[in-house]
Amino acid sequence: MVEDEDYRRKVKIALVAIVLLASLAVFASFVAFAYYCYIRNQVSKRRRNSHKVEDAANLNEKKASASQMWLVLIGIAPGSPERPQPVKENMQLFAVEQQSQALEAHAAPFASFRVTGNDKDSILICFASKTINVGQVTSKMHVIELGAQLDFK
Repeated sequence: MVEDEDYRRKVKIALVAIVLLASLAVFASFVAFAYYCYIRNQVSKRRRNSHKVEDAANLNEKKASASQMWLVLIGIAPGSPERPQPVKENMQLFAVEQQSQALEAHAAPFASFRVTGNDKDSILICFASKTINVGQVTSKMHVIELGAQLDFK
C-alpha cells in the first residue's frame, strides 16, 4: 500500500510539473505575441507620422537590418518639372527606438561589419543619391554606420 501511495504522489507531482510548464509555455507565447504586436504598432505609427516617403507614387522596397532594429522604406515618384529627372527616388531610414530620417536616395542594403578594436559588429547602410547642380548630375554612394556610439577617451 505504501508503494502505491508513493507512486500516486509522484504521478501528481509530475502532473503538476507538466501543467506548470505548459502554462509557462502558453504565457511565454502570449508575451512574445504581445511584443510582436507592440513593435508592429510602433513601426506603423512611425510610418504614418514619418516624412514624405508615403507621398511617393510607388513604394518599391521595405528592408530591415539583421537585428530588426533599423528599417528602410524606398519609393519612387514622378520627377518635378523644374528638375530634369523622370523619376524622383525617396528613402526613409528609421530605427525602432529613434526618430526617422528622410533622404532623397535609393538602393539601400544593410550590412554588418566588425571594425578592428570594437567588441561588436557595426550595422552599415549603403545608399546612392543623385543631385543636380547647375544642370550637372552628380551621383554619390554613401556608407553610414548606424547607431554608432562615439566614445572619445
